[in-house]
Amino acid sequence: MPDNRITAINVKYGRDYESGAVQCMNPGGGSADINHGHKGEYVFIHVERDPHARGMTDVALFITDSDEGDGDLAKGAGGKYRYLIPREEISEGYIVEVALWRGHIDSAPYGWKWAYHPYVSADINNGRGGDYLYFLYKQGDLGQRRAEDR
Repeated sequence: MPDNRITAINVKYGRDYESGAVQCMNPGGGSADINHGHKGEYVFIHVERDPHARGMTDVALFITDSDEGDGDLAKGAGGKYRYLIPREEISEGYIVEVALWRGHIDSAPYGWKWAYHPYVSADINNGRGGDYLYFLYKQGDLGQRRAEDR
C-alpha cells in the first residue's frame, strides 16, 4: 500500500494558487477559495506529502482576535483570524486525505474527521456569515505507522 501521508498544510494567497488546492467534496462542490463570498484575499489550502517524513495525525481550527502570522484563512476579510493547526498524536494514524465541505452538515462524513475550534465550532466561517465551511481529513492505517516507529 503506498504511503500517502500528509506532512504539511500550506495556506497560499492569490488567484495563481487555485490550481492544486484542496477541493470541496460535497455534492455540487463549491469554491476552493476559503474567502469565497467575503472580501479579502483569495485563500487556498495546499498540502505536502512525503513518505519519509513525519506526518500529521490531527488538525485543529483556531479562531482568534489576534494575528498569529502566516496562514490566516480569512486574510484581508476583517474580523477574527482563522488558522489550521496541524498536530501529531501518538495514538493516531497519519492523515492521508483532506477536503473542504461547503454547506451545513451535523457531523463529518463516515470515515472523516473535521478540524474544529474546541467548544466553538468546526465551521471555518463561524461568526462571519456566509457558507458553512469545514476542513475534513481522513487518517490512514495506524498499524503502518506503528511498524515504522519500531
